Amino acid sequence: MRQAIALDPLSPMINTDAATTAYWARNPNAAMARLQEVMALDPNFAEAHLAKGKVLEQLHQYQEAEAEFAIANKLFGRTSNVDALLAHAMALAGEKKEALKIVQKLESESLKTSVSGVDVAEVYCALNQTDDAMNWLDRAYRQHDKGIGLIGIDPLFDGCRSDSRFESLLKQLKLVS
Repeated sequence: MRQAIALDPLSPMINTDAATTAYWARNPNAAMARLQEVMALDPNFAEAHLAKGKVLEQLHQYQEAEAEFAIANKLFGRTSNVDALLAHAMALAGEKKEALKIVQKLESESLKTSVSGVDVAEVYCALNQTDDAMNWLDRAYRQHDKGIGLIGIDPLFDGCRSDSRFESLLKQLKLVS
């Protein structure tokens, strides 16, 4: 990331990726500082709003995270990925009924269109419904969903880490030894 930034220090995507790396490393302050730089250059960069929502969630600023995910959804055009992130923040904020409505809508949409099992599982992890989360992660594993390789480091899955099935899945994915 340092080399990429050195080569193109004003790239919104490279800087957002650097912020995401800091988020995964559980360094939300560094991530937020980087994202503020990105948004100063391009306040409508959707990926930065997405990353900022995750960082705000990591800082337990759930309403602010929800607002960032709403902005990202507007900039991207509604996506199931961003809907799942919004539901995740709502679940952590205690808005469990609203989060459950969104995740049930995603499940319904998955019958007609491509919805990542990883996205659905992250919401169930936040709702502390690990049986449902593991069912969706197993589906994601079988379908080779994008994002399955990040569950070992992504804080979105912290609500499932204590489940032995989650640890087994990480071993299957060769993300832990």
